[in-house]
Amino acid sequence: MDEDSKIIEELRERNEYQRAQIAHLEKALKRAMADQEEVKITNNNEIQKSKEIIDDLNKKVANFIRIIDVKNAELLNLQTALGQYYAEIESKEYLELDLALAREATARISGILKDADEHAELSKRENEEILVKRSQNERVLAEGKARINKLEEDNGKLRRTFELSMTRLNRMQTWRICSDDRSNYCWEAFSPFLPSKPDDDPKGTLIAPYPSMADLLLQGCLKLIENDDRGVEKYPMFRIGLGKSMALKESSIAKALSILDEDDAGSTVTPSGRSLSVSSEALKRARSLLGEPKLGDLFGEIDEEFLHI
Repeated sequence: MDEDSKIIEELRERNEYQRAQIAHLEKALKRAMADQEEVKITNNNEIQKSKEIIDDLNKKVANFIRIIDVKNAELLNLQTALGQYYAEIESKEYLELDLALAREATARISGILKDADEHAELSKRENEEILVKRSQNERVLAEGKARINKLEEDNGKLRRTFELSMTRLNRMQTWRICSDDRSNYCWEAFSPFLPSKPDDDPKGTLIAPYPSMADLLLQGCLKLIENDDRGVEKYPMFRIGLGKSMALKESSIAKALSILDEDDAGSTVTPSGRSLSVSSEALKRARSLLGEPKLGDLFGEIDEEFLHI
C-alpha cells in the first residue's frame, strides 16, 4: 500500500507539477499569442506601410520609367543628332579635302593662266616686234627697190657711157715707138681706121693724132667702172711697139691722178725698177706740146662717174 500510496503521491506530485507547467505554458502561450498578435498587428502595420512605400516606389518607378523613356527618346534624338553631327563632320572633312583639291587646282589654273598671260604678253611683244621688223623690212624693201631703180638708172647711164667709151676706144689708134736715127724716138700709128684730117692742113694730109693722157685716163676709168668685179687686167687699153697688150690698172690711174692733181713733183717706177720724177711743169709742157686740152673738166667728169657709183 505504501508503495501504491507512494506511487500515487508521486503521480500527484507529477500531476501538480505538470499542471503547473501546463498553466505556465498556457500563460506563456497566452503571452506568446498576445505577443504574436502584437507582432501580427505590427507586421500588418509594417506591411501596410511597406505596401504604401511600395506603392510610392511603384509610382516613383513608373515616373522613373516615364523619365527613362523620355531620356531614352532624348538619347535617341541625341544619337540621331550625333550621327548627323558625325555625318556633317565627315562631309565637312570631305568638303575640306575637296576644297584643298579645288585650291590646288585653282593654284595650278592660276599658274597656267599666269603662264598663258605671260605667253600672250610675250606673243604680243613678239607680234609688235614682228610688225616693227616687218615695217622696217618694208621700208628697207622700198629703199632697196628705190636703190635698185637708181642702180638700174645708173646701170643705164653706165651702159650708155660704156657704149660711148667703147665707141671712143674703137676709134683710138694703135701706137708704137720707133727711132729715126737711133737717137730720136717718135710715136708711129698704125691702125685699120683712117686717121683724122686737121683743119689747118691746106693739102689735106691725113695724120693720126697722138693718144692723149686724158683719153687714156677716161678710157681706164670707164673700164674700171664697168668691169669692177672682173678686173681691169682682162681689158688691155693699148699695145706697145712690140705688139704686147698693156693694161691700164687702177693703181696706175690713181697714181696718174695724184700726179696730175698735185703741184709738187711726183715719181713713177719704170719696168726696169728705175724711179723717175715727173713734175707738174713737165706735164704742162707735155700737154702743150701734144695739144691736149686741160684735164680739169676730164677729172671732174670722172669724179662724177665715180660718185654716181
